[in-house]
Amino acid sequence: MLKFPCLLTSPKKRRMMAVVAVIAVAVVVSWTVFYYVIRSAGTGPLVWPELGLTMHDSAGLTITVTDVTHDVDWSSAVVMLEDLDGGVLWDWRPTQDGLTDPEGDVITLLLTSSNSLGNMTVYCTVTDISGNGCINIGDYIALMPIGGELDAESTYEVRFIYAPMDELMGSLKFQPGEGELEPSSLSLPLAAIASAASVVSVIVLVAYLRRKEGTGSH
Repeated sequence: MLKFPCLLTSPKKRRMMAVVAVIAVAVVVSWTVFYYVIRSAGTGPLVWPELGLTMHDSAGLTITVTDVTHDVDWSSAVVMLEDLDGGVLWDWRPTQDGLTDPEGDVITLLLTSSNSLGNMTVYCTVTDISGNGCINIGDYIALMPIGGELDAESTYEVRFIYAPMDELMGSLKFQPGEGELEPSSLSLPLAAIASAASVVSVIVLVAYLRRKEGTGSH
C-alpha cells in the first residue's frame, strides 16, 4: 500500500487530497458519460463510425462486418486494399443507391479500381444483406484479383475509411491463404484516454505537493 506521510500531516493537506480525488473521479465519469452519449447519438466533432471486421473466408478473401458503433451509409465509406510489402494500393467507393433494394433483399455491387499491378487488377464486391444502403453487421465484401493473384508472401491490409472526415473506421491485416493476421478491434475510446489523463494528472499533482512539502520543511 502506498503511503504519503508528508501529505497526511495536516487536515489542510488531507482536504486538498480529497478535493483532488473528487475532481479526478468527476473528470473520468463526465468523459465516460460524454463518450457513450455522443457514440449512441452518432454526433459530435470527434465522432465517426467504427467497424469491427473479420475474415470470414481466407480463400475467397471475404471480409465481414462484425460490429458497427452507429449508422453509416455505404456512400460515406471508401474501401482500400494495400500491399504493405509492395506498396500497391487499390481503392473502391461504394454508393448507397447501388446498395439499396426497395424490397429489402440482399443486393451486391461490383466495384472496379483504377489501380493495377502489371496485368492484375482487383475487383471488390460489396454485399448489403438487408438492402438498406447502410453498413450493418453481417454485410461483407469480397476481393477478386483479375489477371493475376495476390502475393502469398505479402501482408495486405483492408481499410474502411469514413470519407467525410477521412478517418479510419476499421482495418484488418491478412496473408492470402493464411487468413487474418490480427483481430480487428474498435479504436481506444475517448473515455479511456480521459481516464488515463486524469490518473497521470493526479500522480503529477501528488509528486508536486510532496516536493513542495519537502522544500518547505528545510
